[in-house]
Amino acid sequence: MPSQPKRAVWVLEDNAHCSVRDVIAGVTPLSKPEIVITLHRISRGKPRTAAKHKYRPGSIRKKSQTGGRAQLALALIKKAKPKSGVVVSGASYGSMNHFTDGVARLGIDFLVQLRPSTKVALQPTQLAFEPSAGPISELAKNAPWKTAVTKYPNRATQAKHSVADLGCGIIGKGTRARLLAIARGGIKAGHRAIDYYATSLVSVPIRQLLTPTAWVRWIRQTTRKNGHALAEDSLQPKINATRNGYDRHAKLVDLPVRANITISRLQSEGQARTLGSHVEAIPFRGALTRERSTLTVIELFAGAGGMGLGFLLANRGHSGYRIAFSGEVSPACIETLKINHEYATDKILKDATRVPQEVTSVDLRRTAAADLVRKAAADAGGVDVLIGGPPCQGFSSSNRNSWSSSNPHNALVKTFLRYVRALQPKVLLMENVQGMLWTTPADPGQKRHYSVADYVARRLASAGYNIFPTILDAARYGVPQHRSRLFILGIHRDLGYAPEDFGAHGPFPHPTHGPGTANPYATVRDAIADLPVIGNGSLAAQIPYALPRRINPFLCLMRAHAPRSVIFDHVTSCHAEYVIERYRRIPPGGNWQDILEMMTNYTAIDRTHSNIYRRLKWDETSITIGDYRKSMIVHPAQHRGLSVREAARLQSFPDWYRFSGGANGSNHGIMHKQKQLANAVCPLVTQAFAEFILKL
Repeated sequence: MPSQPKRAVWVLEDNAHCSVRDVIAGVTPLSKPEIVITLHRISRGKPRTAAKHKYRPGSIRKKSQTGGRAQLALALIKKAKPKSGVVVSGASYGSMNHFTDGVARLGIDFLVQLRPSTKVALQPTQLAFEPSAGPISELAKNAPWKTAVTKYPNRATQAKHSVADLGCGIIGKGTRARLLAIARGGIKAGHRAIDYYATSLVSVPIRQLLTPTAWVRWIRQTTRKNGHALAEDSLQPKINATRNGYDRHAKLVDLPVRANITISRLQSEGQARTLGSHVEAIPFRGALTRERSTLTVIELFAGAGGMGLGFLLANRGHSGYRIAFSGEVSPACIETLKINHEYATDKILKDATRVPQEVTSVDLRRTAAADLVRKAAADAGGVDVLIGGPPCQGFSSSNRNSWSSSNPHNALVKTFLRYVRALQPKVLLMENVQGMLWTTPADPGQKRHYSVADYVARRLASAGYNIFPTILDAARYGVPQHRSRLFILGIHRDLGYAPEDFGAHGPFPHPTHGPGTANPYATVRDAIADLPVIGNGSLAAQIPYALPRRINPFLCLMRAHAPRSVIFDHVTSCHAEYVIERYRRIPPGGNWQDILEMMTNYTAIDRTHSNIYRRLKWDETSITIGDYRKSMIVHPAQHRGLSVREAARLQSFPDWYRFSGGANGSNHGIMHKQKQLANAVCPLVTQAFAEFILKL
């Protein structure tokens, strides 16, 4: 446990910005959860709740209180009476004048974080009779920095910091305070990772102040991951333990989880030994294309359009697909869909009826959106295939603290099910992460604890479908990335198929790469070795490109229909020099564990995902491309993060496919492009599904 200063530490925080309260278009409930302000007392290295207050969003404004949230926080402090300690808080309170002035009036010592833009005034000196006011971040630019070491909460190892004493000044409406700058992990001064603080403890050594600031950061991170105040008797964030919270004997969906690349490969090898020629043995009836050669698709939760793209590119003889409606709420994704629908129409499909005539932002939970979908389906003469991948953050293994039915993302699966009942497609295909196999749904009428996947299977079965769930690795279908995802294929019983018609493997496309096939896995080298060398922070929208003389089959797919002499979206985030220095130290295939001594600004490095700071290897298939900006996936040879085009290649998006950086179709906003790619479905996988469905 961290060494404690002589004074008791009282930490103030709230859940106003935690994940379950984030305003996410098309996801967040209309009635947002209440806000909880909590005052923790740190005793013997453990936080315990001293006082808390709950209120509904907007209720303070209705009462027209000035500094209402600050007043509620001050009331908690008065109730706890922490006369013998120091009250610490994050910037959401520390930057409020009502709060800092109020704590000072109570005669209680404080240590509060300030935003970099918070204006402070240095006290007058003999040379300057008037205080000089300005952002606190300006004071740190020329300040002398020193190194100090302390321990983080619940962490055995020490952490290095760079600290600067900025002198005494005036904050709020006249409160005198000592001003500090602290750079986590000893990062060089001037970087955006610097935290700024104000404290009434003028004479206390800086080293003794580092531990209270560490508690502020640790409690804020833990609370926002959990989505609620900390448990009184626990240091570790609680994970919703639903893996075994259902009756295994009652499950409809019972699939072996592909927990990592090694397990995925072993399962693929086992399947290859037993798969044989199951595809040829299936009694295909061709019922879907008997009356019309072009099948109608409704695409829900379209995102960047990877799932729909797979269907647009699929064909079998003269049969193919058209997308009658693409439902998506994100304005940036909408612009991405528009750009690529237009390009596909002009350069590839040569048929304007194959894509939606109009794509607008719609919240699929709304009645108005349901009306639009029904109209599109009616105008198209009915729906042959319904596809979609409801947002999966609530089930994701990289977001373990949200394995909960209360996560707002998880409710969107039910939205998808409502459209199935309303549209009655002949076939449906839903994609999601494996977390659906162990997360339980929020259903008050449910007497037994089924997984979300099992819940979906039961609902679809009652709607008239034979349900076939599977977990597929994208690498088995030519994608240069190991990406295991859950797919649920539903075939309406009216088509005349029975489950036994498809054998033990089910109605799924035969793998084309890896064990049991004629093709090896596609590698990182196959995917991106031809791309021009770029530097850290390169933002050119397009750059010259020359196709190499020898190209592999994957590159042939990527370059098809793309402009010959340019490459688009080969742009990358600009990382600080200390991050680039870490990149230089990581060998191919290595990760943060190879630079452990440099990872001092991570609060709980032992809980860090193994793919953080992962450098790819040229001659292997890539790891899963999740939120690769946050994971900081490193190029195999260049000391920088992956570019958008490199990530797109690893996801199997062709080079002609563009990604919008904003709601107006602008090329700026690299973060929007990265997020779209992280959440995308691999087009090559859904193309394999689409071509299989054409045979039904």
